[in-house]
Amino acid sequence: MDIDLSSIDPIWNKVWSLSIPQRVKTFLWLTIHNRNLTNAERFRRHLTVSALCDVCGSAMEDMDNILRHCRPPRGLWSRVVQPAFLSDFLNMPFDEWLRNNIGQSIDTPWYGPRWEARFVVFCWLLWKDRCFVVIGSDFNPKDDLLFRGNRLVDECFQGATNRLMVSRHEQASTPTWCLPIPGWVKGNVDASVNTNTGQAAIGGLIRDACGDWVVGFTRPIGRCSALVAELWALHDMLHCAWNRGFRKVLIETDCLEVIRILQRSSPSLSNTGLVASIMCLTELTWELVIRHVPRSGNTLADKLSKWGRIHSPDSVLFDHPPSFLSAMVTADKGSGLRDPILVLDWQRDAHAACFNLRADPGG
Repeated sequence: MDIDLSSIDPIWNKVWSLSIPQRVKTFLWLTIHNRNLTNAERFRRHLTVSALCDVCGSAMEDMDNILRHCRPPRGLWSRVVQPAFLSDFLNMPFDEWLRNNIGQSIDTPWYGPRWEARFVVFCWLLWKDRCFVVIGSDFNPKDDLLFRGNRLVDECFQGATNRLMVSRHEQASTPTWCLPIPGWVKGNVDASVNTNTGQAAIGGLIRDACGDWVVGFTRPIGRCSALVAELWALHDMLHCAWNRGFRKVLIETDCLEVIRILQRSSPSLSNTGLVASIMCLTELTWELVIRHVPRSGNTLADKLSKWGRIHSPDSVLFDHPPSFLSAMVTADKGSGLRDPILVLDWQRDAHAACFNLRADPGG
């Protein structure tokens, strides 16, 4: 049977090429074809007694209401879309709104890189959270929807990049921890949050140019979101490195949203006292690099934060590597790999997520 390719909607070439989970693409297909079981559709099929929205209770619940006009989407889009474009964004016809945003292949004035993927993921999360409300689930996500969406997109693109590198080089290249150049120290930070209780702990460690352990720490910080915990981990690392007298410091985190906040490109928590305190620390007189790394390059900090959350109700300072990390410290030290950013004498890769501050170039 011959298929007339000219009859295929070109939007699907864009959708299927996005580096997002298949379930998100399936949601988008259902949305464009008006197949989602909204309350309006359920009412039409005699599956419920009301077509009204379960969240606001004042409007018929169709996909336009769920993705644009109810309280949760309005709160999200008002943070993502610049005020000058918000009215057009919220009021254009729904089908046109979907297709325009999915079809974006360049940076938009609304959010920035990978907008088409972020837009679809944000819509999927809005739908997902709405479904939990309808079924009466007690699920309460600890993290902000904007943070959850950005994290999912960034992880998908990171995975796609790694797969592309493997296919090109015909071998896997697992990101590992690298030694800083002589005169520098490297700090790694991470946070761990119990998804059931919201209780969080942070962990971090500093190693020198030989890969030797300098200091490590873990601290419980109570109930908070994963993003807030990641920011506290960075905050404590900056304090620790400065108070120990280090003035050439590279800090790595596996939370890309933290980097965006430092670069002022993310609205998440950008006006909080915690972020203000972090920015004050970065403006001290030192050479400082803060950058994002894959989770596989941040393993020791991850294990420290998890150990602290599970085993210690108090802050702990490690002047020597704890027994559960000793073998990994030795393995990292023996790799002999040097950090590429510092080896390249501050030549920043345009594709790298990095926050640079050279307050004292002559230090």
